[in-house]
Amino acid sequence: MSAEERFVRIENLLSTLAEYGARHAVKMEEMAEMHRLHKEEMADIRQAQQQSLQSNQQFKEMVFTAGAKIFTLMRKNQEQIRELREGQKELQELHRETEDKVHMLMNTVDRIIRDRNA
Repeated sequence: MSAEERFVRIENLLSTLAEYGARHAVKMEEMAEMHRLHKEEMADIRQAQQQSLQSNQQFKEMVFTAGAKIFTLMRKNQEQIRELREGQKELQELHRETEDKVHMLMNTVDRIIRDRNA
């Protein structure tokens, strides 16, 4: 191989290396851009996750508060039902007593009328 052939071969190799280097630089820029976009997307995802966690926490708090209110209302409702039942028993007793008194009055009036007719 002559010196000129070696020189041409070296030039070709250097040219090929320069092309590979240029392609490599372009790919590196593309990858750097992809990396930047990826980082931005990850930041967006983290922010969305954080918002989701906050929303979930707020929802849990709302559910807990609603459950506590429902429990309180159930307790009040049970107490009111108990009071109504006690009131109903008192009314039944009063009704029975009034009915007994009406019967006694009817018997007394009936006896008085019979005694006058006799």
